[in-house]
Amino acid sequence: MKFYNKIPIWENKERLKLLTKFRELLNTYFNNIEFVRGYSSTEPIESETAQGARVEINLVLSEVRKVLHSAGIRPVFRCTPPPMIGGYIQHIDITLNMFNLRYYKIPHNKLFDVVDIAIGQYSKDSKRAWIRTFNPFYWVGCVFDYIAGLPFALLDRIGFDSDKAESSIIGRCIKGLLYLIVVFAALLTILYYLGYLEQFKGLIQNKPPTP
Repeated sequence: MKFYNKIPIWENKERLKLLTKFRELLNTYFNNIEFVRGYSSTEPIESETAQGARVEINLVLSEVRKVLHSAGIRPVFRCTPPPMIGGYIQHIDITLNMFNLRYYKIPHNKLFDVVDIAIGQYSKDSKRAWIRTFNPFYWVGCVFDYIAGLPFALLDRIGFDSDKAESSIIGRCIKGLLYLIVVFAALLTILYYLGYLEQFKGLIQNKPPTP
């Protein structure tokens, strides 16, 4: 999934719509549960409305996580146990553990904070998204990105985690090299059709241009 500041306006609007819907579902869920003291822990009682919201949350959660990550937001909360009790420090993904935050003493408002920050990111970028959408050079760049990303799409097809591979240091180097190759190939094609290819070759080889 493309980073938030590299998408056209319609994709910007779709992601904002998804985040807004997700926030409404969270609000519905947490406003329709009650907590009772159990034998060993505090367990929530979910109303029928909360159960319905929980189902819808789970259906869109995977896409929401991608949208959050594409906004540069890592929904991870660091849990440090009290020194008197001891234990190891945990990094809790509050989106994957949203229904169990009470076990980690994390208020569910932290989850709303993450979603609100993402909504702010995409809303702030809406104007730039309009400009990108009508910029022809943006679409040329999209074509180059698509071609450079084909090897990672192949990895995805055969079952590997393409996002992880593409975001790794080696993956970024490979994609950058492929991008340069694509740009250079496009430049040679343009020079060929303009009739300047031979002059360009002579320039590279330090030869005087052919009259």
